[in-house]
Parts: sequence; C-alpha cells; structure tokens
Amino acid sequence: MKRRTPTDLEVRGHAHPDADTWILRFAWPTNPLPMNGGRGNRWQAKAAEERRVRNQVYVQAMAARIPEMDRCRALVTWWVATKHVRDPDNLGRLEKRMFDGLVRAEVVEDDRPELMVKPRGEIRHIPSTPEAPVTTPCFTLTVTRLTQEDR
Repeated sequence: MKRRTPTDLEVRGHAHPDADTWILRFAWPTNPLPMNGGRGNRWQAKAAEERRVRNQVYVQAMAARIPEMDRCRALVTWWVATKHVRDPDNLGRLEKRMFDGLVRAEVVEDDRPELMVKPRGEIRHIPSTPEAPVTTPCFTLTVTRLTQEDR
C-alpha cells in the first residue's frame, strides 16, 4: 500500500467534523488492553495500563474541547491495515477505560446507558481512498451529542 499524507485527524489528534461530533485519535496500532491474554499477570501492571488509557482519553478530550453534555454516543473504532479476522469482543476492556476517560473529562456525568449510548466497537480496514479518515493503524473514539429527541 502506497504511503499517503497524514490526515488532519492524524496530525492534530482530534477533529470536530460538525457541531455535535468530535473524533479523538489514539496512535495505538494494536489493542493496548486486550480481553484475552493480557501483557503479564501482575495486577499492578494491568492497573497502570488501564490508567494510561484513561489518562490519554482525558487529555485528548480536553485538547479537543469537548463540552459537557447531558447525553452522548461514544463509539470506539479500531482502524487496521490488514484484513485478518479480529473479534470486536476483545475491545471490551479498552472501551470501558476509554468511556471512563470521557467521564473524567466531564463530557458526561457518568457512563451509564441513560447518559452514554455505547454501540459495539468496530474494527474497520483503512480505506485507500483520499477521503479516508486515517492512513495508519490506530484507534478512534467518536463522541456525538444526543438530544432528547435521540432517545
């Protein structure tokens, strides 16, 4: 695959494509918090990895200036370069810590379902089109403000 110029999302780390949508980008090429087979059995190391993810989401959300909202939808997408079969269930541990980071950044009061709609994470192949959102493997977190009509 021919190397393309990085997108604005990749350069800035976040995007605000419309009035109610924010996209945060994380440069992790693989899942930093897999459900199956962690990186060692020490609870301290696992807790530190989880803390790093939460903190990185917090920092990115603050940099993107995502405002406080009553309700939102938060979708995690893993952008991959190869078409290997991957299981979206393995994103569960990562998703939880990313959602916790949004709560810490005071985007929403809590990540309970009434306040944060959390569709199942997606694993998508990086398209080779010029309008592709990313050009290299990474994760994105798309936050969309929901109104009372979006119930």
